[in-house]
Amino acid sequence: MARLPNDEDKLAKQEKAISDRGKQPCGYPRAVILSGKEFSNREYPPIEQVIEPWLTTGGLAMVAGARGVGKTFFALSVAYAIAQGEDFLGFTVPRPCKVLYVDGDMDPLELQQRLRAIRRAAEQDGNGKPGLSANNLRLLTQADQEQGIPDLTDPDGSGRECLTEALGDSEVLVLDHLTVLGPKRNAGSLGNWDVLQWLLDFRRRNKVVLIVLDADETNWPVLDTVIRLWRSKSGCLVNVDFAKARSCIRPKPFAARMRFEDGYFRLIREEVASS
Repeated sequence: MARLPNDEDKLAKQEKAISDRGKQPCGYPRAVILSGKEFSNREYPPIEQVIEPWLTTGGLAMVAGARGVGKTFFALSVAYAIAQGEDFLGFTVPRPCKVLYVDGDMDPLELQQRLRAIRRAAEQDGNGKPGLSANNLRLLTQADQEQGIPDLTDPDGSGRECLTEALGDSEVLVLDHLTVLGPKRNAGSLGNWDVLQWLLDFRRRNKVVLIVLDADETNWPVLDTVIRLWRSKSGCLVNVDFAKARSCIRPKPFAARMRFEDGYFRLIREEVASS
């Protein structure tokens, strides 16, 4: 007489089915666990400098500060320098890279004027390789989308998928700014689990993400680099402070003068910022 299957038989079959699929009951792949020797011998993609020494491939960085301090000018200048292959405020850009700059709230004409001013100054000063930014730098603005940019924090939305697809073969993604792109959580958007995993997926793919945030709070453990911009008084002099630099010796704080005149915009490194 055949034996009826008991609960242990059923459980054994379920576990075998799970093992065969290589999945856990929750649907996630089984954890990959390496011995010390296996980990030491495993080959990972090499870390390359994008801006020496504080921005590397697979890096997650942030530019943070109060509203009106000049974060967009700063981030747009970073993006242009990377796309053009020109040095940035005394930091070397080893090679040009493709960049996608995502703007969440600015008037497109104002953003256009800022980019033109940055480009004119670079061309006049002979910085970088002329013309590279025309193809290497791409912009995705909320104004050019019929329904704006979807909320990146919405677990059921298409925002993250949309930007991942838009990034394509670009190596650098600039998000300006996360407070607008993730309005449901505002300054806490980076604490959103879905957003966090999305950002870490870029790291796994060896991409670079630079986040612009309207906040003085910069204590985000997942980030490699945090640059805080602040002004000690009104004017065009902005203090640049590396609040965090995990991949290198933290650069000393300095000041950058934002000079916008006659249709030209320049960031000029000046004296050490006062504390």
